[in-house]
Amino acid sequence: MRRTSRSSSIELENRYCAELVAESSDHDAFLVRRIGDQARALYRRDWTAMEALYAPDLVAVNQRKLSLPLSDRTSLIELLQTMIAVQPDALSIAQTLETRGDAVLVRPESNGTTKEGNRYSWASWVIWRNGVWAGVELFPDDEPDAARARFEELGS
Repeated sequence: MRRTSRSSSIELENRYCAELVAESSDHDAFLVRRIGDQARALYRRDWTAMEALYAPDLVAVNQRKLSLPLSDRTSLIELLQTMIAVQPDALSIAQTLETRGDAVLVRPESNGTTKEGNRYSWASWVIWRNGVWAGVELFPDDEPDAARARFEELGS
């Protein structure tokens, strides 16, 4: 089932990017591919590839109330590694994705099962900036207006 989900998401990414390129939006297609690159690196648990996607001076901001501290590239990768340590089969799939300028607004839904068999699912809003991600901001799922306002600000 995991492979099917991954294959389906790659197929959707390819179709979406083809449409963007047809509309003369090569830059938007590039940003969408970067989101896909990140999803594939997470799926493979390839932390070196994840690190390469993030600028060395990445600034990370976490607006969520319950989460690990987040401030830079290292803490972002540690957050993802912790998620995998707790839920080895964890997977994140973008439910929505918008681009504006160098900003990308994504609503990933993540889910996974702990080693004890407890299944969890959660969603959030994430804003990425620039192609080699120079910034990321995470918002709780119940704050779409705050996430959208920040996205509008960054994308203008």
